[in-house]
Amino acid sequence: MYSRYSTRDIADQDKSRYWEAAVNDAYFDLKLTFQETRTFDATLDFWEIGRLSLSRLYSQALQYQRLGQHCTNESDSFLVNVPELSEIHFEQMGRSTWCAPGGFILEDSREPFLFQHPKANAMWVLKIPGDLLRSRLRNPRAYCATLFDARDGAGSLFVNYLKLLIEHRQDLPETTQALMGMHTVDLLAATLERNPKVLHSEDSAVRNAHLKRVETYIRTHLDNPNLKPDLIAQACHLSTRYLHMLCRETGCSVSDWVRELRLQEAHAQLRYRPASTQIGTIAYQLGFTDQSKFCNQFKARFGMTPGEARNPAR
Repeated sequence: MYSRYSTRDIADQDKSRYWEAAVNDAYFDLKLTFQETRTFDATLDFWEIGRLSLSRLYSQALQYQRLGQHCTNESDSFLVNVPELSEIHFEQMGRSTWCAPGGFILEDSREPFLFQHPKANAMWVLKIPGDLLRSRLRNPRAYCATLFDARDGAGSLFVNYLKLLIEHRQDLPETTQALMGMHTVDLLAATLERNPKVLHSEDSAVRNAHLKRVETYIRTHLDNPNLKPDLIAQACHLSTRYLHMLCRETGCSVSDWVRELRLQEAHAQLRYRPASTQIGTIAYQLGFTDQSKFCNQFKARFGMTPGEARNPAR
C-alpha cells in the first residue's frame, strides 16, 4: 500500500495540525514543535512492505517529542532514521547523538525521546515491529541513540537496499516484497551488531559472541522438535547453566527464546510461502508437533490466527 501526505494544498492555518496527524498516522503518537507554521512545507511518501513500512519524508525545521504518556505496549516498534540533507539531533534513555547525512540512528517507540533537525531535511524512515527486530537482534534498546555509519560496509548495503526496495517494488509480487522486507531486517541486525561501541559499552564481546552463536544454532535447527537447552548448550560448547544465565540477562528463558524464534519464522513463512503450503506443514517444519497448540501459541503471540496472518498479503 502506498500513501502520500503533503502540506502544499493545505490552508496555512491548518498546516501544523495536518502534518502532526500525518506523522502520527505513519509512525506513532508524537508531539511536534514548529519553527514556522503558516509557511511550513512538508511531504511524506509511505509504503507498506509486509510487516514493515518505509517512508521518505521531507520537511522544514521541526522538533518531534515522544512523551511518557505516548509510550504504551500497543505501540511497540523501532524506527531507523537516515538523514539526507542535514544533521538530526536525537536523545533517548540518557543518550544524545548528532547524525549527519552518511549515518543513521535507531529509535524505540516504548521510551520517551527528543528528535529534531534545525534545518530543512529529507529522510528515509524504516518502521519495524518491536517483536520482529527482537527476533533478529538481542536487546535492540542497547543500540538506540547511537550513530551508525551508512557510508561503507554493511551500513551502506543496508541503506542502499532500502532504496532498491522502493525502486523495484512495483515489479514484485507482495510475497516477494515481504521476503525482501525480512532480508532488510537481517541486514540491519548485522549492521548494528558490528558496532564496536555498542558491543563494549552494553555487554562484553564474549557474551555477545556466545549469544550470537546460540541464536545461529537455534535458527538453523528450528525443525528439531527436541531443541532443548541441554542440546543447544552442548552444540555451542557451553554449560547448560551458563546458557540459562546468558538468557536470563536478556530477559527470557531458553525455551521462551526458541518458541519466539519459531513463531516469528512461522509468521514470516505464512506471508511469503505459496498459499498452497499447508499451515500444518509450516508448523511441522519449524518443530511444532501439535498443530492445535501451534495455532493457540500463534494467536496468543500475534493476536490473530495463522490463517488471518496469511490473508493480508494475498
